[in-house]
Amino acid sequence: IRIVALHAAALFGRPAVPFVARGLSDPRREVRVQAAQVLQDFGPEAEAATPALIEALADPDEDVRWKAADALVRIGRPAVPALAGALGPGDREVRRRAALALGTIGAEAAGARADLARLLEDPAPDVRVAAAVACCRCGGASEPAVRCLLDLLARPDPEVRSGAARGLGEIGPPAVGAAAALGAILDDEAEPEAVRVEAALALGGIGSPEGGAVESLRKALGGPGALPWAAARGLGGICPAASTAARELGLLLSSPDPET
Repeated sequence: IRIVALHAAALFGRPAVPFVARGLSDPRREVRVQAAQVLQDFGPEAEAATPALIEALADPDEDVRWKAADALVRIGRPAVPALAGALGPGDREVRRRAALALGTIGAEAAGARADLARLLEDPAPDVRVAAAVACCRCGGASEPAVRCLLDLLARPDPEVRSGAARGLGEIGPPAVGAAAALGAILDDEAEPEAVRVEAALALGGIGSPEGGAVESLRKALGGPGALPWAAARGLGGICPAASTAARELGLLLSSPDPET
């Protein structure tokens, strides 16, 4: 019955927001998912539900967390103060998702730049990655964010290195100073394939031939697993400077892997 009521509430828009927001605290997962979906669909009209959506970032269900985060992004600028407040001490996942949401809001979240900058020292690596990308997307200085990710790129944990490489690729051209470090990872056959794949994609996201990026990507076209696909994507991001790899790319046209 509650789910049917939430479906009906979706027809009433802003006046129904308080009722729908209460569904985010329902003990039943399916009700919380539906409430988050309706608020997501309301867009900016869901502004009054911002506090409940912030709390939902810590929901045990991933669908609820993602829908709540997207609802906050759709609310936009009015949600920024609450999202900035969620960056403080407390639940690591809430900090990470709040940072991701602020980064997606972008320039309209410029008021949260100082709070995001403080997260570059967060003890959780995935929070630091999210904060670094968000800092740049909100118009903050790129140098501290890139330094933060370069530090994580040197960590022993492959998952941390993968996340750092992904973050550098998302920052894009301002992360050009990291191209040489990413190329070294891509060249290192002892690195786990997943880390090398992220490095290749990051070089494409940065879009610069500096640091020997084209040569590293060209060699990776002959690598194992998903590396040829990732290297081809990376080279595509660097075009036309990647013309020296045209022959190897042409050979990949006959690859049995359709995605490559």
